[in-house]
Amino acid sequence: MLLWILLLWIVWFVSYICASRSKTKVIKGPPGQKFFHEMAGRPHLDAQYGKPTVTNSDIIPELRFLLSELVKTCKCDFVLMYGGLIGWYFNGHLLPWDDDIDVIILQNGIKQFVKYDGMETSRWIIKVNPNYKNRNCNDVHNKIDARIISKQMGVFIDITFFWEDGSGYFKAKDGNVFRRNHILPLKRTLFEGQPVCVPGEVEKVLIHKYGSNVVQPSLVNKNWMFVDNVWKKFKKM
Repeated sequence: MLLWILLLWIVWFVSYICASRSKTKVIKGPPGQKFFHEMAGRPHLDAQYGKPTVTNSDIIPELRFLLSELVKTCKCDFVLMYGGLIGWYFNGHLLPWDDDIDVIILQNGIKQFVKYDGMETSRWIIKVNPNYKNRNCNDVHNKIDARIISKQMGVFIDITFFWEDGSGYFKAKDGNVFRRNHILPLKRTLFEGQPVCVPGEVEKVLIHKYGSNVVQPSLVNKNWMFVDNVWKKFKKM
């Protein structure tokens, strides 16, 4: 019995030493308790700060404000992804029907960003999910690694960490996978007037995620048309 306990201790100790020397120091543990909570029926509003009276016309200006505060406060490379990247691709702005912004942080910037966990003002707070080191995709309730949240409305910007897998890909906990050479080198640009980064191969990233229709404005949203570099809503007859 003592020998069995000793063997278990040796295995644990060797695993601990290997993990402590690991370059990324990540784990693949069991799913954790859900950290971020959203309002019922309003998945893009925070449960604590969200208000049911918030409308889309309120959300977009607040998202612009949060983005400006995020890039001003945190000395990190924020890379646009998903809906925000579609908006940037067409005219450098949010899609008018969108109600959130998604940015990613690549592996070499994660250590720097997590230092801002808990930073807050009267208007916003930055929260880092304590489960971020657990890269197990089965941890389905903790796919978002961090957020900057508006205390006024509950609007937030999702921040996801992308790790290199050693085989030429960046992977996120939410299951998204992109080729390294489609992400790097990053391009510095402006989005809503704020300095951000975009992937080096924007079209390839968007098509990989959404299919070829995403780069055709007439197929992005059937209720909107892209005219003179501006999205205009179809008028109901």
